[in-house]
Amino acid sequence: MWFIACDLAREAADDREPNFLEAHILSTKSNMETAVLLTYFSFTSLSTVGLGDYHPVSQIEQLLGIMLLLCGVTIMTYVVERMIKMIDRLSAFDKTFDDQARLAEFFGTLEKFNGGECLNPKFRGRIERYFEYRWKENKNQIIDSDESLSLFEQLPNDTQ
Repeated sequence: MWFIACDLAREAADDREPNFLEAHILSTKSNMETAVLLTYFSFTSLSTVGLGDYHPVSQIEQLLGIMLLLCGVTIMTYVVERMIKMIDRLSAFDKTFDDQARLAEFFGTLEKFNGGECLNPKFRGRIERYFEYRWKENKNQIIDSDESLSLFEQLPNDTQ
């Protein structure tokens, strides 16, 4: 994309004005070498490293570079945000599994202290329904320490 933008800028600009392709002698390189160098330039620019060995030369190229970098950063931000949301969903899925595993361990402990007898199915069902409801509706599960509770209590009531 940068190659096309530079080529269009070269055609639109004055022939005396230097440009990216000529300043970095890319017109004499093979297509493969040019592709590798332009990919290198793109990645170093988009990663905000911008080593400076390859850079836009003319003002038109600099303006195009600004627009392309802004678009690239915007797209990269969107992609990273989507990945974070996906990871959060997977973490939430694992948390539900962990809670259920801990509840099963709790039932096992109760049965052990009950002399090895199974719990009454109605009693067990009521406890399971309670915790399923609590896990689904409790919006403050993140408050798991005194420090978290202290921060939560500092919030305005309508935010809590």
